[in-house]
Amino acid sequence: MRCSQSAVVLLSCTFTAAIVAAQRTRPDAAPAFEAASIKQNRSGETLTYAPAILPGGRFSVSNATLRRLIEYAYDVDLLLSRFMLIGGSEGVLATRFDVTAVAPGGSPDDQDLRKESKLRLRTLLAERFQLRTHTEARPLPVFALTVAREGRLGPQLRRSAYDCWTWRRARSEGRQIEEPRDADGPWCTANSFTVPDAFRSRNVGVIADLIRSVQFAVDRPIEDATGLTGNLEWTLTFAMSSTRESSWPSIYTAMQEQLGLKLEPRSDPMEVRVIDSVSMPTPN
Repeated sequence: MRCSQSAVVLLSCTFTAAIVAAQRTRPDAAPAFEAASIKQNRSGETLTYAPAILPGGRFSVSNATLRRLIEYAYDVDLLLSRFMLIGGSEGVLATRFDVTAVAPGGSPDDQDLRKESKLRLRTLLAERFQLRTHTEARPLPVFALTVAREGRLGPQLRRSAYDCWTWRRARSEGRQIEEPRDADGPWCTANSFTVPDAFRSRNVGVIADLIRSVQFAVDRPIEDATGLTGNLEWTLTFAMSSTRESSWPSIYTAMQEQLGLKLEPRSDPMEVRVIDSVSMPTPN
């Protein structure tokens, strides 16, 4: 940039140069949708349809609670959300909405598109719902899942020669391969209610799959401290309710007697997302 020595022109030139420098160092604007419609869903239905990312980056979700939108935007695990997403008015968070939004042209494809859509949804939540959040580490009560007797598993937990991961992967790719099964039926389709007030999980997977299948039944996150690796197969049945009499044991007793595992209470620091502020949306 060339400037004359005139005091007025020199001052103008210096000011212009400062603006140019500031623009070069200013961070890029947060990704945002080009246009969005947010409508409260008053149908009274409780079913939430999964968010859909359509060709061109169009985002659509029906009958989703505001809490679910936040979970999706910030990748909060649905099973752990009750522990990991803290704050906000429950009345506001439980309100259901239909959201459709259009992305600007030139949007990325596939997984990049999904990631970009979540970032745009964060911007939309901030602008329309006045959502402000932060993350922090907090000590939380957890259960450490351990082996009750070192080197010995329970009668209904064992190493497995079945490979459900390969079967599920083939299904997701549209390939048909036979599901592993025995005389009692298939192994890879799991988690069914078998009798009133009882939950039965019969499956093949790694220890993380077992944890996810029972996480709903306890009041704190479960952390793996078993040291178990590789494919396992299990059958676990426990009482669904702790307040009514049942012929089935509690989950804590069932885990130990049937699988040889223990849920040990402890406290560990965990990263949580805290909602600082959130409100009903501004009009479209």
